[in-house]
Amino acid sequence: MYKGNYYWFAKKLLFHLHGCKEWFYGRWNAHFVGPQAEVAGHAHKKVTFLPTTCAQKIFKKNANTLVSSEKSFGIPVVCENGGVDMNPIITAHQEIVIENSVRYIELLESSATKILDEYWETWKARNQLISQTTYANGGKFMPGRFAPVFKKVGSSQKLTIVWKDFSPVFKNKIEHHGVVVKPKLGGYSVSCFKNALDWELEMIPETENKIKPIRELLAEYHQRKLADIKRLEKLKRLI
Repeated sequence: MYKGNYYWFAKKLLFHLHGCKEWFYGRWNAHFVGPQAEVAGHAHKKVTFLPTTCAQKIFKKNANTLVSSEKSFGIPVVCENGGVDMNPIITAHQEIVIENSVRYIELLESSATKILDEYWETWKARNQLISQTTYANGGKFMPGRFAPVFKKVGSSQKLTIVWKDFSPVFKNKIEHHGVVVKPKLGGYSVSCFKNALDWELEMIPETENKIKPIRELLAEYHQRKLADIKRLEKLKRLI
């Protein structure tokens, strides 16, 4: 809607001279009488700026909405032909969404690392104890076999957590360590860990219960990231 040259001139000037707005409008309104003065007064109300603290709160609220709820807010970009181009705003928002997914994955990895480290410390300590007692006294060396590790899967390098069997396996005279334990459809259960020692069967379910929700969230945010990357590529082709 066209508002007249005086309105836009006043708005542009007051953006830089906020403190002089009352003086300006007093001088401006003095040039008008009757209906023109009423229109000028209406324009004054339309361009009156919010207090600085109020504007900061609104901006902060919009910024938090963009990052936390992942919903873009409209800031129109005026094109040379007079139209509005939202692509740069949407693209910038999409990049923030992707960055957030990456941060979430990093935080989940950090949380899982603590759980895995705790398991490995206990697991290695028990194996060392077996080596120093049973095996050192001539008994058969039967250490623990199963431990959880991080693994990147597929061409997209999805980060996940798997259990491995670290008992030595010989194939074609080459020694291999760390065979991935295949989970069942419902995930890892005690039946997946054949030949596990009794003390391992106590540790594995307890640790898996901590790992499982992190594994599921890693998969979820990875899928989100891939979908958002594809969406960003489409948006960039439209610009």
